[in-house]
Amino acid sequence: MSKVLRILSIVFASLSLISLFQHVFDVGFVSIFSDLIEYYRNASQQLFSIFEFLFTFNIPQALKDLWLLSFIGAGAYIKTPNIENSRLLRNFEISQEKQTLKKLNLFLCFQ
Repeated sequence: MSKVLRILSIVFASLSLISLFQHVFDVGFVSIFSDLIEYYRNASQQLFSIFEFLFTFNIPQALKDLWLLSFIGAGAYIKTPNIENSRLLRNFEISQEKQTLKKLNLFLCFQ
């Protein structure tokens, strides 16, 4: 199961990057890639249509691509064993004040 999820995440991440690249730079692709990108965009549209229905606004395709990439990255981050001991985060101290400020900042950003 883990191997299947890894392969699917690589496929969706690459499709998301290609879609984002095509949307931002308006590059044309060969017909088979166009079909794959169209299939990916239809799948992401179905996934994000729940949010569009609940909050009654349209989400741009570039934002959908970035969100899907961030979800895949967060999933990879969570599944990585011993991530708390990684070289980047090993000596990083998080005090209670910083956590409170982060929560307050996050709350204010979504207002």
